[in-house]
Amino acid sequence: MNEHTRDRASGTRGRRALKIPVQRVDGFQQRHRSLGVTVAVFRKFGEDRSANLASMLAFWAFFSIFPLLLVLVTLLGFLLPVSMKDRVLSNVATMLPLLDPANVQGLSGAWWALILA
Repeated sequence: MNEHTRDRASGTRGRRALKIPVQRVDGFQQRHRSLGVTVAVFRKFGEDRSANLASMLAFWAFFSIFPLLLVLVTLLGFLLPVSMKDRVLSNVATMLPLLDPANVQGLSGAWWALILA
């Protein structure tokens, strides 16, 4: 028996040795449907690289929604009355821990600059 044949035979034995535990686990999953569904979902999640896709979705959603929120806040700054604008700014400042409510101010300037931007 040459070296190539011996390697092939040992590979076949290794696959047979692995096949028995895999068959036992597969049989257990077939008897317990909820476990089978759970394992199938995790397996499919890994095969589709879903974690990578979810992180890309979150990244691009943040970078597409954040500028829209800036435009919305700017529009509200121009359209809301002063008393309501101050109340909204103080509420937002208390929700965001990095902002000091005393330093948050409303926007001032020309409305046409928003359109040109």
